[in-house]
Amino acid sequence: MLKGDFHMHTHHSYDCLVEPGALVDRCIKVGLNCIAVTDHNSLEGALAVKKIAPFFVILGEEIKTTHGEITGLFLTEEIPKGLSPLETIQRIKEQGGLVSLPHPFDRIGRSPLESEIMAEVVSLVDIIEGFNAR
Repeated sequence: MLKGDFHMHTHHSYDCLVEPGALVDRCIKVGLNCIAVTDHNSLEGALAVKKIAPFFVILGEEIKTTHGEITGLFLTEEIPKGLSPLETIQRIKEQGGLVSLPHPFDRIGRSPLESEIMAEVVSLVDIIEGFNAR
């Protein structure tokens, strides 16, 4: 049975202090066997976790666009922050990745994609996060 979490961070994100090894240990302890590491504007944590994890790790990145955050999954190279949402989505798709909207309805301090922009790009989105632990 697949048990996964597809929005996880390591200390390579400004909002997390978890070292890659500690993340792997915790995943094993709770029985996760597939995760996506989606650090903010970086693949470094995902690459570090993938090297040591005994389970499947999806390389991802939570990318800060000009109008909020978009997550790319199954990436092969980092996507720079500060691009438009459409350019960010195009770069994710060019890598064969999936486009996810993280915490789309959160209005408390994080950066969901702005509603009017979300309406413009939703047809290009593969996943919309329905639950976030915060």
